[in-house]
Amino acid sequence: MQALDVKPVEVNVAETVGRALEREISPSMDVAVAVDPKLRVLAEPEYLFRAISNILRNAVRYAGYAGPIRVAVGSDTDGAWITVSDSGPGVPEDSLEEIFAPFYRLDPARTEETGGVGLGLSIVRTCVEACGGTVRCRNLKPSGLEVGIRLQPANSLSGT
Repeated sequence: MQALDVKPVEVNVAETVGRALEREISPSMDVAVAVDPKLRVLAEPEYLFRAISNILRNAVRYAGYAGPIRVAVGSDTDGAWITVSDSGPGVPEDSLEEIFAPFYRLDPARTEETGGVGLGLSIVRTCVEACGGTVRCRNLKPSGLEVGIRLQPANSLSGT
């Protein structure tokens, strides 16, 4: 995906998260959502939607069976944040950065049907960075994975 000439605009995060949840989560799934309905960030709207959708899709695919998927959105002194976490098996510590590389798969024996082609988190990173943000992941204790996005809040524009 080419990220040239991206002009971030003000985006309502709750609306974008809602669209992604509607697309990726079935009504029978256990999902906990804590979203600040007023939070706006600077982003390219479709890139942000694509990033959140890919993270949710991974959480469903790899950990949807293991308990709730949690989506949280808020802001602090470092900016606006979006996290998606689960209670699945997590990722080996030495692979936490590698999983963002194109075509990287934890288990090379997986087929496209059982584990995708290894582009989901690469697309997430490309989309988030095109919006001027960062993405990272960490294992949770006792189990689970959290993927976090940081973006610039919309109110951080000079003069607003």
